[in-house]
Amino acid sequence: MSIGVLRALASAVVISVSPLAAAPVALRGYNAAIGETSISGISSGAFMAVQFATAWSSVIKGVGVIADGPFWCAKADADDFINGYMLPVLTATGSCMTGPPSDLNTFIAKADAKAVSGDIDSLQNLSRQKIYIFHGYNDAVVAKSVTDAAADFYRHYLGDTNDGNLYYQTAIGAGHSLVVLQEPHVNGLNDCKDNDVPYIDQCGYDQAGIVLQHTYGAPNPPNRGQLTGTMMRFDQSVCTKPDDADSLSLGDAGYVFVPKDCAVARAASISLSTDANRTSTISANVSSTTPGTILGLIRTISSSSIRRPCRVRICRLIRKHVGTGGVTSITRTAMSRNRDPRSGRLKPCSMH
Repeated sequence: MSIGVLRALASAVVISVSPLAAAPVALRGYNAAIGETSISGISSGAFMAVQFATAWSSVIKGVGVIADGPFWCAKADADDFINGYMLPVLTATGSCMTGPPSDLNTFIAKADAKAVSGDIDSLQNLSRQKIYIFHGYNDAVVAKSVTDAAADFYRHYLGDTNDGNLYYQTAIGAGHSLVVLQEPHVNGLNDCKDNDVPYIDQCGYDQAGIVLQHTYGAPNPPNRGQLTGTMMRFDQSVCTKPDDADSLSLGDAGYVFVPKDCAVARAASISLSTDANRTSTISANVSSTTPGTILGLIRTISSSSIRRPCRVRICRLIRKHVGTGGVTSITRTAMSRNRDPRSGRLKPCSMH
């Protein structure tokens, strides 16, 4: 990842600096091909990436999984709403982090059942996805047995024919982090072995570039100079109408970096990335004929799975705004509009 890209991503959360402090504007279309979408994440953001890529496998081309476990790791279902998701939370912060997770067949059976019922897309789509999984051998937050389970989950669906679609990297001495090339090292980022904020470790390894290359093929050479584009704050409420953004736990504003090439509406593919340790980031990266061009960064808080009522609502947003060239993001735990018949309260989406 180039220094210019890192600066663009970092600047997306500095909302006090113009033009990010300006009033949000409507986001126009950028000619994005939904079938070229990929999703990546770190930690709980990676759990969300696996959940999303499995549930919406028909439109996801590749998955970047940094320090996470398999689909349905926390075993959360709609019925867990009654006890406030207490058991799934304990599992998510227990065996889904420290390992070992439950028997793999449990997760496979749940995914199969959801696909048969139509709650999620056909799992046959997983066999064509390109999957990158990473575990740093100095990771002190998520155990290797957890990421091993994620790899085994994908191996089950890839089969022998497509096992080359999985790239499982365990040979880098990184801590719990997104890993960057950054030579020479820069202040504000961690040494390779660290497990600390901002969870970006300098290991001489271009992780973002490798994830994109595994999904899309060899990119153009990285831009080592100043990025040519615009960082902007956009109005997300237009994506939720007729619903209020807050009712969907969606922030009123998102943040996006639009490269110059994308601004002139050249054909593009989208890569969503989620970076989450309680607070998550969803990056909407649109590449103009190559995966190396970054579209944007949208600040959000993510859940790690999405129940069917939430997915239906999210699908409308994606197909309406991403599918026609725009961008939207799902923030916090996306709330369904259906109500519990006993309490009358909105039912929240489940966790991973």
